[in-house]
Amino acid sequence: MKNNTPQPQRFVDITPAIIIGLIGIIAYKFWVRSHTTVNWTLPTQIQHAQSPNGPSPESPNGSSSVPKEDRPFLPNPELTPGSVFVGVSAAQVCVPGYARSVRNVPHEEKLEVYHLYQIPHHKPRSYEIDHLVSLELGGDNTMANLWPQPYEGQWGAHTKDRLENELHRRVCNGSMPLAEAQREIYSDWVATYRKYLGTP
Repeated sequence: MKNNTPQPQRFVDITPAIIIGLIGIIAYKFWVRSHTTVNWTLPTQIQHAQSPNGPSPESPNGSSSVPKEDRPFLPNPELTPGSVFVGVSAAQVCVPGYARSVRNVPHEEKLEVYHLYQIPHHKPRSYEIDHLVSLELGGDNTMANLWPQPYEGQWGAHTKDRLENELHRRVCNGSMPLAEAQREIYSDWVATYRKYLGTP
């Protein structure tokens, strides 16, 4: 006698295939990320400040103006040559609040600066990500103008802050052109400090 009882349908369990596919997608994304170089492309409105005085005082091929025994940690000129906003004027940087209005350095960019300078770990408040050409002198926020400056020591971040304020004062009272102030600080900020402020 023929059995007309409906037979239960059989479904193929595709859960393992889905899981394997998802694992493959995730693995591919990690592979792409690990084989991709971060390219910090500068906006077209940014130009690099080039030192007319040759290598930086810290360069192996340059002669330092600072005694070896108290030579500070200067930025690597290949990583941080200095960079400014194109077209910024003395009238703009002398407006109160200008530097605050243009400051824009994301946390990810700061981490990349530490990475480039091979500082994977550091104690809190031991460094600041400093603008070689300060914002108040028309410097920009690109990687070419950033470096990890230590707080401690005779030539720490607070010492450079005093120089930045002095150059800004001179620019705003008309005794120094903005371009000259920028050149003074990116070429050798320590020598510039000695020139205008003496020994800290």
